[in-house]
Amino acid sequence: MDRPLTPAESETLTTADLGKEEDVRRFNKLVASHGGEKLNVPAGRTDPYTRVWLMDLFSDRAASLSIVGMRAKDLRCEPASAKTVLHFPPQGAGTYEGMWFDLSKNPYPTIADRSDKHFGKPFFSYKKIDLGNGATPGGLRVGVTSGAKDCDWVFEVEYRDAEGTHTQQIKNGEKRFTIDGYPEHPEQTFVSFGPPDYFKDCSTDAAC
Repeated sequence: MDRPLTPAESETLTTADLGKEEDVRRFNKLVASHGGEKLNVPAGRTDPYTRVWLMDLFSDRAASLSIVGMRAKDLRCEPASAKTVLHFPPQGAGTYEGMWFDLSKNPYPTIADRSDKHFGKPFFSYKKIDLGNGATPGGLRVGVTSGAKDCDWVFEVEYRDAEGTHTQQIKNGEKRFTIDGYPEHPEQTFVSFGPPDYFKDCSTDAAC
């Protein structure tokens, strides 16, 4: 969240029982009022928190084409601005097929599916996405982490057809893609324990 909680807000959070609908509503209102963004724990990973987009890639062209590359283009980053972090320890997660970007290291994706023998390797060194000529639209799950930075960018897709290789940009609607990073030294940290689910202020409590 983009600003610290006041003492009254901290008390509201730490006394909330997220097993109760009324407390969940108050929790959601509090997070929204502080510009909170939800990040996910990547399935089977210990890497920084991740934001996920689902993309449907399709072509109505009669001729076939293949997507052979993708990158985060015009990447702009700055140190994470979040002041307060609410941490939900992972309760388990499944694997998925798709690609994963670590923007703190490079703008190109790796294979995200842990069941793939090439897990963690450059995605387009081993895969391509075929479209056009009646091919089924390509559904892609794209996970992105930015480490300790806030970033924005557009995706650039490289595709190949009978006439050669081309590029096309993908935006998040009319806007650039964005992600908030996990700050290296947040001013406040609250951790959820449970069940029942409740938060503890771990900003100064070493026992957390």
